[in-house]
Amino acid sequence: MKRSEILENRKKAVEFLKQPERKKCGGRLVSTYDQESRCCLGHMCESLIPETKELKTSDSDENILYAYYQGEMYAAPPLLVEKLGLHGIVGGSYLSKNYLIAEFPCNSLAQLNDNSPLTTQEIGAYLESVIEGGDDTPWKNLSEYEE
Repeated sequence: MKRSEILENRKKAVEFLKQPERKKCGGRLVSTYDQESRCCLGHMCESLIPETKELKTSDSDENILYAYYQGEMYAAPPLLVEKLGLHGIVGGSYLSKNYLIAEFPCNSLAQLNDNSPLTTQEIGAYLESVIEGGDDTPWKNLSEYEE
């Protein structure tokens, strides 16, 4: 993908996360109790991958997954990783050690979503503040992509 496409996808996902009606859940892309509650990765899927409206949990490649993908826990869907230029498939992992984001130690978006009191909107604001990417963010640096 080109730099401009990645940036546009990031902007679209961030704006979606920041909408006040977005509800947070942990441990899965979509809450089993409330189909409108999603983790930050689930909301970003909904904004960028239209066929994820009815997300399924499975270990097969045909479905958008969270909590298990090819033996990895807390996996981000591969298509989302590609569209956003995330560092890793495991929940958007980006560091080998914990890093403080808004005073919460985490090394992935899944950890930030599940283990902090940050709202979906606050996670969106954080992602917007680091939209250019880098080694200490969930995003790969935009300079890694051709113009």
